[in-house]
Amino acid sequence: TWRRKYSVLYLEKYVHIRFGPSVRQVGGKPSEGCIAVTSSGLVCVVILQSDETVVTGTEILGQYRNRLKVVDLCYGKNGDFLVVTSDGLVQSSVHCYRIALKLNQDKCIVSCQPFSSFYLNCHVSPQSREKPRCGGSTIELWELREKPVRFHKVLHTPSSAETATKTVGWQHHASTSYSSPVMALCTPRLSIYDMSPPPSYIIAAYKDNVIKCFSREYLNYVCSINISAGSHRRD
Repeated sequence: TWRRKYSVLYLEKYVHIRFGPSVRQVGGKPSEGCIAVTSSGLVCVVILQSDETVVTGTEILGQYRNRLKVVDLCYGKNGDFLVVTSDGLVQSSVHCYRIALKLNQDKCIVSCQPFSSFYLNCHVSPQSREKPRCGGSTIELWELREKPVRFHKVLHTPSSAETATKTVGWQHHASTSYSSPVMALCTPRLSIYDMSPPPSYIIAAYKDNVIKCFSREYLNYVCSINISAGSHRRD
């Protein structure tokens, strides 16, 4: 709100969201531990109990193990993890998974749910229609969200009316273009789209030594700085 924006206290400018622990012990006490994804697609979990015992769990990330080069994790407010993987090749697809952890006595149950994957727009670009050798770049924001599936009334049954069928799909939110290629991109560690997300920013570094800052919502331009050797210009 505008009151938080113009508040004198810096900490009051942010909305603090309560995040649930990934694993709870007896009595609801959160457990300490770590989660790791290997380069072969194996999820490894280590949980430290209050009685100094160690509980481990492993699970394959997808249907089969393959080579991974880049893995990024995002923490969900309900304790789950959103994992995005890539093998480092531009022509390959980017895969998304949701990892849920459950502690069952002396075992850790790891559940990996795959989401829809997508391909990078690297071969055909609308910008190249008028300029075949265009060297610009485009940053887009996409959200993976649940959508209800509508069936014909002939297929409806009393049981299906109570439990609605849902599927997941990608929804485009915003995009921004620039005349220089993107060299590096810095995004928030928390989920970009949530019920009440905290204010955060996306920073992009371009090949012409320009660094731009965009707000998380709709990629609105905030500021930019030129770090070229000859001059330092800030907008």
